[in-house]
Amino acid sequence: MTKGTESRWKMLKREAQPLLKTFITEEKHSPDYLTVDGNFYIPAYDNKLKSLTTKFEQWILSKVLAKDPNLSEEAIIISLYEDYANDVRLFSGGYESATFNFLEMQTHRDILRTPVLDCRLSDALSALPEGTPDRDQFAAKYKRSVMNWLVQSSAVDFLHLLLVCMEWLCTEYSIPARFVISIHDEVAYIVLNC
Repeated sequence: MTKGTESRWKMLKREAQPLLKTFITEEKHSPDYLTVDGNFYIPAYDNKLKSLTTKFEQWILSKVLAKDPNLSEEAIIISLYEDYANDVRLFSGGYESATFNFLEMQTHRDILRTPVLDCRLSDALSALPEGTPDRDQFAAKYKRSVMNWLVQSSAVDFLHLLLVCMEWLCTEYSIPARFVISIHDEVAYIVLNC
């Protein structure tokens, strides 16, 4: 299975990530969470893996309320997440799930950058400014184009790295090579027969 199973996930705040790790270690719970670009995601309430989420939240409540029983349970739970009201669509269980999840999360950024060299991409398919009518519809309509653009731009990053390395190699070892053509991830040079 390439992508894996699609389901909904909730993003933990960075401050809550160590708590999740402690919970998994202490409770010996299976680590049914995802990490994408340094962020932790746990199953949403409609996800078949939701038992991790409910047990983690109950564990947090028991720890916090033991210290201050006057706190609101709802406020404690909401404080664990970046955006409690909204879930994100992610994939799990596929051999390329991590790639699809990374691309999915990149499409939510306001400023698009290549993952390899961190180069900014054109604004042509960037998110519309906050408050713009139909902002979400625009993002949904062009999501695949943005993903494809990121993949293709990453290939260009790879080509740039390859060309710079070849330039260094030829200079370092006095190789009289001349660049001829590049096709996808392959570069061809011509060298005089020495």
